[in-house]
Amino acid sequence: MKPSSLRTLFITREVPYPPRGGASLRNWQNINITNQYGPVAVFSASNWTPDYTTIPGVQVWQHQNVATQRQPLEKLARRLWWLRPLADPDTDWSYSHTAAENLDQLIKTFAPNLVIC
Repeated sequence: MKPSSLRTLFITREVPYPPRGGASLRNWQNINITNQYGPVAVFSASNWTPDYTTIPGVQVWQHQNVATQRQPLEKLARRLWWLRPLADPDTDWSYSHTAAENLDQLIKTFAPNLVIC
């Protein structure tokens, strides 16, 4: 019987399943291990949308296609990243305001004890 005391939320830059490389394989292995200790939720963000809506063993999965969610001002800011000295184009690509709001809502509803990025 699986204890339900540990609620884990994974935040990933790509879809962790099916594993297609080093990062997704590591995330998938960690998801499977923490699943033994309680419910697991996954929040993934990338610039594409998978053709499936569930991940085996994961209670909640939300995927955000940030390329389709960005507002015009966000698109402009991404193009002018060099004007923002603290910006990082490698991490900015996976951000959208809509995705951030959806992540905030998931954290409130799932109420994780542990968040793994």
